[in-house]
Amino acid sequence: MTTRAAAGDPPRGDVDRRLARVQELSELVLRCPSFATPAEILERAAELLRRELEVDAVHVLHLADDADGGVRVRLPDGATLVLADGRMLRALEQPHLLRATDGPGAASLLRALERDPPASVLEAMLVPVRVDASVEHTTEKPVTWILAMCRHEVGAADVAREVPGPRHLAFLQNVAGHVERLLQNARLAHDLRSQADELAQSNQRLQSSLDELAKAQQQLVQASKMEALGRLAGGIAHDFNNLLTVILSTADLMHQDLPSGEPIRHDLAALVEAAQRASTLTRQLLTFGRRRPGKAQHLELHPLLTDMSRLLRRLIGEDVTLELRLEARHDHLEADPAQIEQVVMNLVLNAREAMPYGGTVVLETGFGRPEGTTGGPPMLMLAVSDTGLGMDAATRARVFEPFFTTKASQGGTGMGLATVYGIVRDLCGSVQVNSQPGQGARFEVFLPRSAIGEEEGESDAARRVTVLVVEDEPAIRRLVARILGRRGYEVLAAPDGESGLRRFSEREDIDLVLTDIVMPGLDGVGMAQELRARRPGLPVLFMSGYPGDNRPGLDEDDLDLLIDKPFTPDQLIERVEQVLRGQS
Repeated sequence: MTTRAAAGDPPRGDVDRRLARVQELSELVLRCPSFATPAEILERAAELLRRELEVDAVHVLHLADDADGGVRVRLPDGATLVLADGRMLRALEQPHLLRATDGPGAASLLRALERDPPASVLEAMLVPVRVDASVEHTTEKPVTWILAMCRHEVGAADVAREVPGPRHLAFLQNVAGHVERLLQNARLAHDLRSQADELAQSNQRLQSSLDELAKAQQQLVQASKMEALGRLAGGIAHDFNNLLTVILSTADLMHQDLPSGEPIRHDLAALVEAAQRASTLTRQLLTFGRRRPGKAQHLELHPLLTDMSRLLRRLIGEDVTLELRLEARHDHLEADPAQIEQVVMNLVLNAREAMPYGGTVVLETGFGRPEGTTGGPPMLMLAVSDTGLGMDAATRARVFEPFFTTKASQGGTGMGLATVYGIVRDLCGSVQVNSQPGQGARFEVFLPRSAIGEEEGESDAARRVTVLVVEDEPAIRRLVARILGRRGYEVLAAPDGESGLRRFSEREDIDLVLTDIVMPGLDGVGMAQELRARRPGLPVLFMSGYPGDNRPGLDEDDLDLLIDKPFTPDQLIERVEQVLRGQS
């Protein structure tokens, strides 16, 4: 195949010019990433050969091994030609002029090339391009393309053209070498881009991990602060509750001893009321700072909410109005009052945060069932509504997740509503939220109702029962002995655990041990373990002025055998009788 300008070899100047154009193409492809794909590089090379050598057509063929041992040739129109004897194509290492007389395979390939464009192909110059299989992500090595330059039959004069001379072959080999290098460079560029993308993704993952680590560190610092505050509050509460126990019980006893007409009874009643309010305030503040393990008891919800309203109004500020709508006809349930207080406080404070410019919080009760449930008796419903900013669907879906907060910049921990969810779930209830952006929010808590009324058991105080009281605080020890003695109990007292063990050894008829938990030397829990080892099944009632998470050494099984300080004489007697009856 020769050019149409003249027969024989072209002038050396023309060859040099064409080689320069090939080099220009190489540089152009290397500078343009959009060209750096195998198909685009091969098409650019085919266009260069067609233009520079003025041939009728240049096709890009792809060779692959056939399962039967032949060669599959992918043609420009997407069709595949299978050559049973294609070893000659596979063995090509330099440009080769293909004619129909070269064999059946050559004739079949030339006929296949006549379809695009439709014309009779007399001969084709085949230029092999071989690259590593990684260019096409295949397992075949190497990958072979063929640049087929076709000369069509257009007249008798064309048949007499001469085949390319040595300089044409050198030029074609140079083109093939450039294309091979470009394909390899394209593969390298693809790998570099992939690695750059992977590096960018790794950097993003690393940054996300660093952000999560920083967030976790902030949460850990906040949790550590709350832990330290809880321990401090627990230590203070222990001593404060001891003082309240003496004040409350002594005033109550004096009130009982005075005749009904004594004017001082009114003063003592005021003293008792103030001490009870101080006890309630202490419990609420501890609830605000720390979550306590639940100790279920029969509870009336309305009085609890009414008492809490004073503290809640102080917490939410003067620009927020708190309304109570206590409409439930039956407000009895079985729950720990401290946990219910924490649920209400967390929901009200959450509503306050949603109203930066003030508004209204409504606290209401009623009956109903959670959405999506049918059958069963209605549950006691406690709802907290606000007129705040509201929430979108994405926020509602995550609102009960631990550490999820929309107030991270304001120091929010994201645990308030998660704590509500955990408490309500432990009480066999459910909580749901209804909210839309700009329309406020309504949280509804559904809790099982309690049976109305309780049968009161007959008091066992009429019979002589011996109680060992172990308490390191002298005022409380004397007070407890006085309360129990007035109800007919025989009381043995001891100031610490070691003394309690000795007093127990002196008497075999001790029916109950009433002990403080934290004492110098042997504490109440250690003493109780020793006594139960001596007499399995011995009833032990613990006293504690610590909040729930700070009761050292107390197992969960002992939580029902516990009375919190401060307590009134009636509360103490009731707990003692419950333990003696085995109804704790």
